Amino acid sequence: MKKPLIFLLGRSGAGISTCLRALQDLGYFVVDNLPVHLVHHVVQEMERDASEAGHDDKKPYHRITGYCFGIHTHHPCELSFFQDIIHKTSEDYDVEVVFLTAHKDVLEQRFSVTRRPHPWMAKVLSLKECIAYEVHALKPLESLAHHVIDTSPLTPQALGHLMVSRYGSAKSHMPLLVMFSSFGFKNTAMIPGDLVFDVRFLKNPYFESSLRQCSGLQEKVQDYVKSDPGYHKYVDHLEEFIARSLPYYCSEGRTYLRIAVGCTGGIHRSVTVVEDLSQRLASSKSAGDISVHKYHHSLNVVSMMVSGKKD
Repeated sequence: MKKPLIFLLGRSGAGISTCLRALQDLGYFVVDNLPVHLVHHVVQEMERDASEAGHDDKKPYHRITGYCFGIHTHHPCELSFFQDIIHKTSEDYDVEVVFLTAHKDVLEQRFSVTRRPHPWMAKVLSLKECIAYEVHALKPLESLAHHVIDTSPLTPQALGHLMVSRYGSAKSHMPLLVMFSSFGFKNTAMIPGDLVFDVRFLKNPYFESSLRQCSGLQEKVQDYVKSDPGYHKYVDHLEEFIARSLPYYCSEGRTYLRIAVGCTGGIHRSVTVVEDLSQRLASSKSAGDISVHKYHHSLNVVSMMVSGKKD
């Protein structure tokens, strides 16, 4: 059985360091920012050391689960070299290329919070320009990925959870990660989702002057939206549909499920529905072993709510 070898790459701020830490905790040998041309040499050296260790558990490297390399390359000439590395290592290892991405506004917010400079800050003027330049530069590498993961709605804890669910052993089993996202059709392109629901038919608090500046996180807005005659029947059906669907997603080996809910502005109705649905699903005994997370795109609000394991 081939040992796994993961190449982890993506946009700056998308969570590469978080994923590397999670994989290291799972027993992977992890190296970040290793020059591409050294990858094959490092793996060979590690295998040689493991072979010399024999079955002595006290020797280093004997219990390595696999290898993971954080790749930070943007130069066009390295693209073909990276393709060659993937081809060569695939002969001896179970190679997987994972690309992490996130929405531009989310990346801006993350850099603003951490106050760390973008790697391209010295080459262009603004943070927006840095992000836009990198998005363009990484397009060829993204096309090589076996898996593309959008980390926009994920907290660092949720992203680590996802890595454990995907690459951990049976002993490190984690519940299915269910990610709810609210968004506004007029403000942004539709948020990617495995399931997407449009709730623009519900009563719109925007046309109530006392509620216009509020959001679906506030009780008075939620009460207004829920007073729509069709609200409860619709959300009840959604809850039942999602809960009944989860076992099927789990049976095909899914580790996460994205559910997007949209309204016009992404401020009132979609937020209300996501708050309601996520709370219902997290406390539902019929939903199974799941972890529920919420992300309100138009409000830039990320939160996490974990439902316990159901017997």
